[in-house]
Amino acid sequence: MESRILIVSKNTKNMQILNYTLSQAGYHACFADDAKSAQRLTMQFQPSIALVDGFVFASKGEQIVQGINNCPHSPVIIATSVSQEESSKWLVQSGCSAIVPQPININHLLDIITAALEK
Repeated sequence: MESRILIVSKNTKNMQILNYTLSQAGYHACFADDAKSAQRLTMQFQPSIALVDGFVFASKGEQIVQGINNCPHSPVIIATSVSQEESSKWLVQSGCSAIVPQPININHLLDIITAALEK
């Protein structure tokens, strides 16, 4: 069964690129552009993992992570342009599994997704 990835972002262009890249890597992606949609899709889609844009996370991050963490074994990865030193402690305390710096290096993202799914 292919792994399902919930992507939460307001950036349509990034979603299109991620959809193409992830589908080529054998993943099935579903998209939400706000916390409410992310919570609804988490229940319906039962993602294996969630990739959340840092800008969306900054405004509704607690809601997003709580909703996703209610789904069994759905690690949350945050893509952010904020330095890891500034954000890592706060993000990990919020329930996030990993941080991916933006702009996203696709190979690095795929490595992080693979590692998160193997836990």
